[in-house]
Amino acid sequence: MFVVLCTLVGRVLAEESTPYRWLWSHSLSGSVNPLGLDLTSRISYQSPLYEGKKGILWDSTLWEVGIENSLTPAYDSLSLLFHIVPIAFFDLRVMGGLRYAYDALGFGYTPLAEYSSPFDGDTRKKIDRRSGLGFRYQVSPTLQGAWNNFIFASTIHWVFFDMRGVEEAGQKYFYEPSANVVLKQTDMYWGNDTILAYRFKDKGLLLGLIHSITYVPGSGYITERVSLVGNHTYPLLGTLGLSMSALVGFYPQDRYLSYNTGKLYGALQIRLQGRIK
Repeated sequence: MFVVLCTLVGRVLAEESTPYRWLWSHSLSGSVNPLGLDLTSRISYQSPLYEGKKGILWDSTLWEVGIENSLTPAYDSLSLLFHIVPIAFFDLRVMGGLRYAYDALGFGYTPLAEYSSPFDGDTRKKIDRRSGLGFRYQVSPTLQGAWNNFIFASTIHWVFFDMRGVEEAGQKYFYEPSANVVLKQTDMYWGNDTILAYRFKDKGLLLGLIHSITYVPGSGYITERVSLVGNHTYPLLGTLGLSMSALVGFYPQDRYLSYNTGKLYGALQIRLQGRIK
């Protein structure tokens, strides 16, 4: 499983000035329970949605198009992205592209017999992995708002997979590491991330609480997590910026990672980003 902490934090730290035209970023993320590592690179073009329209509801509106690549020990995903903020309290992101699972490091496509198949770490080590090409699509609308230094955002994710390109696996189900769930080769899951945070504007610091839930309609599987989040942004030379994010939490519900077993969740991300007017 990989964790991209900057996505949710970036939404609630909206730019207060006119968006820059070109943006790029590189981020390195890691997590424990489940164990994961991810390197994500993105380049995009961004522009105001309403030229010259002023007001609290319109200052942060924009549209954005770009390319994102996510590389982990299990897969490489290359996606086109579209992002639009038509009004300050609503944000929509759409992504779609190729998902290539590779077994060079022993973490490739993991075939399973059914939804109820065990997928804990020890079981997955005994399964022969595969390499193969598939597709991944995601739609993520967000409702967000702010009052003084308090920030709120709630995002729903609908994520769709088509992994029929791994025909030789011989099984119709697989373990999806990014969400730590079992899916059919053509399947979907949905999730929700809700954050309430306080922003220390003069210090570039944000502290808050995140509630996350993931649900697989085909199996009824639910995983739920509650985490404390912290984000600190450092301005560098010119338009360069460095941010660090950390999460610490637990699982009220999960088949293998519940707090009843004494397992806590942790994640860390370092992100370098730049902008060109």
